[in-house]
Amino acid sequence: MGDMFGSKPNPNTAQQGVQMAQQLAPQQQQYNAGAQASSNYNMYNPYGSTTFQQTGVGPNGMPTYSSNVSLNPQQQALLDQLTGTQRSAGGQAGALLGGANYGAQDPSSVIGNMTSGTTGELMKKQVDYYKPFFDYQTAQADTALRNQGFKPGDPAYDAQMRNVSGNQNLAVTQAAAQFEPQAFNQATTMYGIPAALGMQLANFGAPGNAIAQNVSGAAAQPVNLLGAAQGFGQNFNDQYKNQMQQYSDMMKGIGGIGSGIAGAMGQSGLMSSLMSAAPLALASDRRGKRDIRRIGTWGNGLPVYEFRYLHDDQLRTGLMADEVEQLHPEAVKVINGWKFVDYGLALA
Repeated sequence: MGDMFGSKPNPNTAQQGVQMAQQLAPQQQQYNAGAQASSNYNMYNPYGSTTFQQTGVGPNGMPTYSSNVSLNPQQQALLDQLTGTQRSAGGQAGALLGGANYGAQDPSSVIGNMTSGTTGELMKKQVDYYKPFFDYQTAQADTALRNQGFKPGDPAYDAQMRNVSGNQNLAVTQAAAQFEPQAFNQATTMYGIPAALGMQLANFGAPGNAIAQNVSGAAAQPVNLLGAAQGFGQNFNDQYKNQMQQYSDMMKGIGGIGSGIAGAMGQSGLMSSLMSAAPLALASDRRGKRDIRRIGTWGNGLPVYEFRYLHDDQLRTGLMADEVEQLHPEAVKVINGWKFVDYGLALA
């Protein structure tokens, strides 16, 4: 019942997968060669054909092949048309970028600001939009003043006309301040349009974008013997690590029993008699334990358990005195009616 304890796992088991891989390597190579040869068969479909021809021999006698893909006349015509379109697009991309004259001027100068470059031109058009309204407003003011008997040169006439002109200039300044960011963004976009379109045309014209119908079929795949052997090796290695961890945990559990016993027995006044009568003995009487669960078997046949003492909740690992007594009676001591096990004798 359970696993066997008492001796460390054998690390040689972790090497079994590597040995299997070394033994299977020649067979794997043979399978690879056969799979490659079986994959290189001529294929035909409505779009064209793919044919194979052996052209040499590679390392370790592996044959090498060349494939030739041929499209039917209709598919070839479509491919030629696409290739021609891409070639034309690539040429137009160069012409478009050349016409933009990038690099001849500083981009900030071309884009400009409120009074220069493309932004300035857009601002001027916006201001010119107000001119007919301002001219009409000025004419109205002039007519009204003349009807009141004022004429150019009179202080009242000149003051009133300066007031009209000042209001118009203020309106232009306020409108320009609001429109300038929009004009700048529009000028920046206009400056980048040739570059964006040229890049799209260049990408479409790139040779890697040519589309041809795939006429190849499925290729045979060899059995991966090496991968299987390596998987076994990893499995062996994982098993060895798990066994070592279990062995280490078990030894820590057995070694930690004494501290718990010392605290409990010290409270009951039995510690001095225990240490004098059986310094290597640990409380292993079944009556003092609970939550008992067998987890394996020691190398000499003794069952190994997980349990908790009645006085605390710590999970421990160890033996049962009544079972040790049957196999190694010399390892069991009775103190004040309770059975203790000398683990040095019990596990020998």
